[in-house]
Amino acid sequence: MTLMQWYPFKASPSAELLRAYADDVNAQVKQSIEAYRYDSEEEDVETDDYPPQVKTVRHHRGLDDESWDLHDVFEDYFPNLQRASAVITLFAFFERELEDLCNLIQSIEGYGMNVRDVHGSGIERAVTYLEKVCGIDTYRGSKEWAEVKAIQLVRGTLAHGGRADLEQHKKLKDAIDASEHLSYSDELKVAPDYAGYVIAAFSRYFAVLHRSIKEVYQAKLAARPKRPLVAALGKP
Repeated sequence: MTLMQWYPFKASPSAELLRAYADDVNAQVKQSIEAYRYDSEEEDVETDDYPPQVKTVRHHRGLDDESWDLHDVFEDYFPNLQRASAVITLFAFFERELEDLCNLIQSIEGYGMNVRDVHGSGIERAVTYLEKVCGIDTYRGSKEWAEVKAIQLVRGTLAHGGRADLEQHKKLKDAIDASEHLSYSDELKVAPDYAGYVIAAFSRYFAVLHRSIKEVYQAKLAARPKRPLVAALGKP
């Protein structure tokens, strides 16, 4: 694979695959909610009181409403957990794709330094490698990169249980306030469309990188010395 093929033949198709994954997660969430609404069962049980009283207990998937708020569990907590897991998975893909790009450039250019030799980790290490070793502008000042960094904050919060003191984390609060797909009450809530937004944001940043790579390698081609026409034709 050449560098000019990375975006149209790898990064872009991967985003299409992830959209199918996100759609599948949302479909599973919807099915789970509908199963709770229509398949949960109720039974009448006698209490230990004297004289005994009869009360109705609702059951679903091994849980009952005597111990749990089933509506909260199956219509809020579990769906949010599934959406949060999807966001964490999507960000892991983004990190891996950036690292794969670094490895591709290293293999083509023959650089002695690998991306894993660079200090740091994750996306910061990858873009540092692209900048310092490969000479590629990663546009850290762009709105596309700002979107990625906001998603990184969200991902980090979700990976640690979805809770944070927003008074102490202004950047996270700003990211939540700026998104129509995020909210915060007792924990960070993820709306169904957030995964699609995340994939689109990653695609936009990949497009920025593709243009930057194209500029660098077009400049390299232009800087190569041109062979004289006679020599190129093989004439004495």
